[in-house]
Amino acid sequence: MGVSDSRGVESGTSFDEEIGVYIPNDVEEYVSDLNEQEKENAVLVMRKLQNYTHLFATKQELIKYCRKLTVISELKDFYFKQFDSKRMTIKLVIIEAPGNKRWREIITGMRITPKFGFCHVGLIVNNRIVEFCDNSICVPRRTESSRAVFSHTIYQSVNHTVNEQMFDKICEIIVKWNAYSWYNVLFKNCQHFVDDLLDELKLELKLEGALGLYVERLRKTGKCDAWFPVTKETATRLGIAEGEIVFMSHKDLDMFVTEKIHSADASTYYLSNPDGMMDVS
Repeated sequence: MGVSDSRGVESGTSFDEEIGVYIPNDVEEYVSDLNEQEKENAVLVMRKLQNYTHLFATKQELIKYCRKLTVISELKDFYFKQFDSKRMTIKLVIIEAPGNKRWREIITGMRITPKFGFCHVGLIVNNRIVEFCDNSICVPRRTESSRAVFSHTIYQSVNHTVNEQMFDKICEIIVKWNAYSWYNVLFKNCQHFVDDLLDELKLELKLEGALGLYVERLRKTGKCDAWFPVTKETATRLGIAEGEIVFMSHKDLDMFVTEKIHSADASTYYLSNPDGMMDVS
């Protein structure tokens, strides 16, 4: 972002006393309309992206991208343009990151193991995945079912007012992490990001029943395949053997849900009862 002089001050910059940050002179004109907090956030994200500047044709394009990640109104307009507060669903999602399976299973045996093992997690907010990645940036993106190996519904509501408040809080947390959090695999990762979101939203994630068994297996073995533990309750209700089922594809899983979970006899329990939802999420 510039060459430092003998005092360590970057040349071609101006010091903004309000936010205590050096702003490149060729950037100031593109952030002059922002308030002091928004301006600081945008500059901090620019620093995170200094190794990726080759992906942007111009400095202006880079700054516009940073604004979309740090100015709440622009974040909403660009990434959540189709958001409908009349109906809101928040899900926990575990995502298979390409190429990390062997590494994940090897280091799962470490003494300190995160809640979800060494797997990538995020939240699905309606049709967007909100996740903190190893580039220290959260960029909301459209869901890709081919990469999601597991999801669990945490929140559903048709209360417009409450949903708007929840949505505002989610955007605030995204901006905060984008500006001030640097990724660390042990101390500042995607799971900490999800924990922070849930704490701020006052949502409780209960890891019980089949869900709890799945997460415990994930934490101990590092395997995040489509494995479904069949509890005694589920075996009795669905008329299948107690034990486990491993689905070889999403198609197999979808067929199981359609034929078993959505059947007339089981659907009420599994789609509305909290204990049932814990077993089949």
